[in-house]
Amino acid sequence: MTYEYKLQPTAEQMATIEQTLGVCRSVWNFALRQRKDWCNSRKSPIHACSIHAEYIIAADEPFPNYHRQAKQLSEAKKQSLQLKTVHSQVLQQGLRSLDRAWDDMKARRFGFPRLKNEYRMHSFVFPQLGKDPIQEDAIKLPSLGWVRWRQSRPIPERFEVKPAENVCELEATGSIGYDALVGAGRSRKAVSRAVSRGTAIAHLKEIEHREMT
Repeated sequence: MTYEYKLQPTAEQMATIEQTLGVCRSVWNFALRQRKDWCNSRKSPIHACSIHAEYIIAADEPFPNYHRQAKQLSEAKKQSLQLKTVHSQVLQQGLRSLDRAWDDMKARRFGFPRLKNEYRMHSFVFPQLGKDPIQEDAIKLPSLGWVRWRQSRPIPERFEVKPAENVCELEATGSIGYDALVGAGRSRKAVSRAVSRGTAIAHLKEIEHREMT
């Protein structure tokens, strides 16, 4: 179950959002290019050279998976002023998304992940929010501070804040996820499975029925 609320950022916050999107696109494209170069370096036959220009990568160089690229990102962040302007978890979340897309390509026969331009990447995710991040008319997001939002409907008492996704379209909008806590004796893991299977509503009805009786 997800509730979406429209953000109303200031001009300064809008500039920060646009800058964050640009850095996230750069990280995605660099990481994807690195994976493509590694794969292409393994395609050339041993007795001939490719007719296309390819980077020469050592035969014992390991595949640039998420963990290696996340470590490289941490090192690059110490040197790059541009990377320092974006929250570390936001950039790491982008690498996770690329890793999922790469796995889906192989396991589920999805298409090859694409390079991102401003039309193909228009959102980024804050995996964690601070303590008490919600007020009646604003939400506190890392690097942005308090951002006004239009609370179009009240948040139920049993809902809990999940990672926030900021989506930038023609105007800045936000998507804040909430996870229904579906009863006593259920762990957070069990709750996540119930929601993913689309059975959360049934559980909520069952709880309401118990409370009424």
